[in-house]
Amino acid sequence: MMCMLDKVLERLGALGYTYDEEKDKTLVEEEMELGKTYILSACNLSFIPAVLEGIYIDIVCGRFLEKRLIEGGLDEDELSGIVQSITEGDVSVSYDTGKELSEYEKAQLLIKSLTDRDVEIIANRRFKW
Repeated sequence: MMCMLDKVLERLGALGYTYDEEKDKTLVEEEMELGKTYILSACNLSFIPAVLEGIYIDIVCGRFLEKRLIEGGLDEDELSGIVQSITEGDVSVSYDTGKELSEYEKAQLLIKSLTDRDVEIIANRRFKW
């Protein structure tokens, strides 16, 4: 069975990002903790259920990539090959073929598709009495 860190790293690899343990480990672990806190507090849960695991992984990856993009540690070209079409669950990213998007805009769309998952998170909310 894969641990959550391995799943996050596998997803980053699938998104075209090459993980460098020396420079990325601290930020990935930080984003994992922040993502966990975000989901648990939004849903009033004490653990992340299996149904939210994929969403959690996407949020962690999206926030990680966003921070790397902002600080200049992410080359937008590194992600450009996979941003042509993204469909995952109910989330889909498509481009207007009449307008050419820059590599930065494509990276931003990818990040948004990974992190904008509130509807799915709220659907798993447990009421607190």
